[in-house]
Amino acid sequence: VVMLSTTTNYWYDFQGWSGDADCSDGFLAMNDHMACTATFVLAPSHEVTVEATGNGSGMIRWHHPSGNVIDSTPPYSNTVRPGDTLTLEPLPDTGSVFAGWSGHHDCADGVLTVNSDMTCIAQFDLESGTDLIFDDGFETGSLSAWTTGS
Repeated sequence: VVMLSTTTNYWYDFQGWSGDADCSDGFLAMNDHMACTATFVLAPSHEVTVEATGNGSGMIRWHHPSGNVIDSTPPYSNTVRPGDTLTLEPLPDTGSVFAGWSGHHDCADGVLTVNSDMTCIAQFDLESGTDLIFDDGFETGSLSAWTTGS
């Protein structure tokens, strides 16, 4: 008797065996050549989106339940299986501070139990005493030239 086994990953669920008649339960009485097929389906998931607001800047480190750690600049979205826990860690840029979360009610502490699609909003503010100036030192110019300075 041969026992068939599968290895799934975070994104797929094993649905079952098909092929020769003896394949369905995953145990084969090897009396002849046999062909069995394992079927996997995409697991159900919810989308989590992180956006940012405020006059500061920063990134978000996603501690994904799949084991992946992802650093992203908002806006960014990723999928999570229903009921799983996702941790969002704010990483403010130099001259900025993280002021808190808003959006979906479960975002408040950055640890989400994902049971629906949700949006979390990270508030990044400039550190106290930090002024915005242009790279060229003038008070007017292209917005693409803004930097933080003291």
